[in-house]
Amino acid sequence: MKSTFSVITLFISLFSAITLIGQTRESVKIIFPTTGNCAICEIRIEDAVNTMAGIEFVNWNYLNDITEVIYDGSKTDVFQIMHTIANVGHDTEWYPAPDSAYNLLIGSCCEYERVMDYTNVQEGYLSLMGIWVTTEEHLKDEANISIFPTIGNGLFNINIDNYQHQTQIGVSVYSMAGQQVYTQNLKPGNENQIDLSSLKSGQYFLFVLNGKTVISKSKLIKL
Repeated sequence: MKSTFSVITLFISLFSAITLIGQTRESVKIIFPTTGNCAICEIRIEDAVNTMAGIEFVNWNYLNDITEVIYDGSKTDVFQIMHTIANVGHDTEWYPAPDSAYNLLIGSCCEYERVMDYTNVQEGYLSLMGIWVTTEEHLKDEANISIFPTIGNGLFNINIDNYQHQTQIGVSVYSMAGQQVYTQNLKPGNENQIDLSSLKSGQYFLFVLNGKTVISKSKLIKL
């Protein structure tokens, strides 16, 4: 049985990770799990991706169920690429194929075993590359967010000033391995505090989100 892969944009170069955010006509390379079964699957996956704007190279390896794509980051992103593949019937790391698309493969040599586990999938984390990715839709000019301290025993303050949107804002904290370990709703102003005292000592990534859009990112050290 093929390996099961369990796993929201491109940031963290400031913190010794690969940064892909805000690519402007620059080639971006990504690799991610994609399930399939045969050479016809390869043609279907690669043809679907090649119809997209900005694609420079795509290859699906049926031996290890991995898709490699090089694309122009100013024209598309990994979210759209994975959705496109899923929509033609193939489960990807973040998005399963709709049943209506997968059912078209049943009874053919393309019928693959659906082994992807989406229970704890972290959309935005590319497990094979060990990096986080996202579209750059930051509200830089609309919200002033500060987080302090960034090194502490567990209590961290989050101030949100000049926030004009109605969407619920929240915070998510992830381990360095991409596992979500904490989440909480926030409110505009200086009265937000999160308690990470129950977490193990180490480094964590903290994201403030407007809905699903990341509007602030920080690296925390829990002592």
